[in-house]
Amino acid sequence: MSYAYLHKKFRDLGFEKQVIFVSHFGTLILCFSPWFVANIKYGNPIIYTAFNGPIFLIGSFIFLFSLIVFLLFLDCIFERKKIKLPFDEAFFYFFVGFQQIFLLILAWSVLIKSTYINSEIRFGIFFIFILQIAGLVATFLFNQLDSHEHFENMNKLTKNLDNNSLFN
Repeated sequence: MSYAYLHKKFRDLGFEKQVIFVSHFGTLILCFSPWFVANIKYGNPIIYTAFNGPIFLIGSFIFLFSLIVFLLFLDCIFERKKIKLPFDEAFFYFFVGFQQIFLLILAWSVLIKSTYINSEIRFGIFFIFILQIAGLVATFLFNQLDSHEHFENMNKLTKNLDNNSLFN
């Protein structure tokens, strides 16, 4: 499998799907970056990522759902067709996007209410929030494009049926 093949398949996805892919891939990477830092006066600072601290369960779900979307895209890029969804792909991306944003707001609220005097929210959770909003907007645009194409196909089908009618 060469780089040119993967690059071509990634380009064939379309802009909206590329944005969704990059947003979830970025989320996977940024789950390992610092989300919260508490500077203790006499000791080492406490650093929380998505997998430790009071938000480990929320961060694990954020990672898990981004991993599922990432694997769906890899399945599409490698043309394996091993993963089949029983519902529309755009619906799944909407569900995951809204859930990710909800979980990020929930994690943010837990981290803001920390009992440490000198603490701050770090860049990991900010960038994931921005990436997930971009992914949700791309999902909306992908859904609009998909429904527009469906509408055009239905118009072509009805025109063909009208042209081939027996009663003309």
